[in-house]
Amino acid sequence: SVQLLVQKVDQKDLVLSFKAISLEVKDLLLLNMSAGKRKSVEEDLASLPPVRMNEVDEAQRRILNTLEELKNQGLIRSKPKNDIYV
Repeated sequence: SVQLLVQKVDQKDLVLSFKAISLEVKDLLLLNMSAGKRKSVEEDLASLPPVRMNEVDEAQRRILNTLEELKNQGLIRSKPKNDIYV
């Protein structure tokens, strides 16, 4: 499901979002990309000049909107954060 999200999200939004995400999330996303896309994203990130935080926030919002659309279409399932399993 992460692979599908990575495929559907605009690469510019991925690159911008990487400016303010945890290393854990960044690694998860990179591991779910093709080698070519991963290289391209890493190159874009390395050459990205400083950006305004609101641009990063907007990119992350667009990614979350895409995730929600995929969930609504039944293409991705996720567990709610507050669910406790025993």
